Amino acid sequence: MLIASDEKAAGLQRLAEEQAAQRRAEIIARMTLLDAESIRPLRAIVEGTGTDSDRQKLTLIESELAALRVEMAGLLPKLKPMPVAEEPCD
Repeated sequence: MLIASDEKAAGLQRLAEEQAAQRRAEIIARMTLLDAESIRPLRAIVEGTGTDSDRQKLTLIESELAALRVEMAGLLPKLKPMPVAEEPCD
């Protein structure tokens, strides 16, 4: 039956959207935590007391942040382009 199939597809779409929204929230929370974790080693480096451990910590944090940004980009809803009115420009 076509109606049941359409309803099932719509339900699966809603579930996928909810899961993506949940994952986006998790990513934002993790990114916020990583930003907070970067403060101490960054402050030490800026003050001139940073160690190799501080630099390694920042490198690891930035690597994870980069991976999260890529994942987040894949979870964003696909937007349809807005139509552009073709009015003459004077």
